[in-house]
Amino acid sequence: MPENKEVLERLNVSDPKAGNVSTYIERNACYPVYQNTDVTYFDEAVKGLEAQLADLAKAGKFIFMEYFIVEKGEMWDSILEILKEKAAAGVEVRFMYDGMCSLTLMPYGYPKQLEKYGIHCKMFSPVRPVLSS
Repeated sequence: MPENKEVLERLNVSDPKAGNVSTYIERNACYPVYQNTDVTYFDEAVKGLEAQLADLAKAGKFIFMEYFIVEKGEMWDSILEILKEKAAAGVEVRFMYDGMCSLTLMPYGYPKQLEKYGIHCKMFSPVRPVLSS
């Protein structure tokens, strides 16, 4: 995705902390900052799942998602099915999640599996498995 320097410059002026975070995310995960977007906060995932699934199903151009904890199960499986359908239909789908999940919840190579479905995936702060005696 191309970087939008004008939007980032305005963000740095209006909210320097948010500008620093946006610069870090763009630099390290290749996700640039955008303007004219909207966010709805749900304090528990179960409260927002149905709304999230409905909004994902409506997506026509792109879906960008970030999760800290990802685990196979009812919630993730229902989201993944929609992401796969959307990617197959030509919607740009990008997904980022915390690499700590690779320790116990998801296989280390999970991003490659998502790429096979046409989902661009980045593992944030990947934890590389090590073997020690």
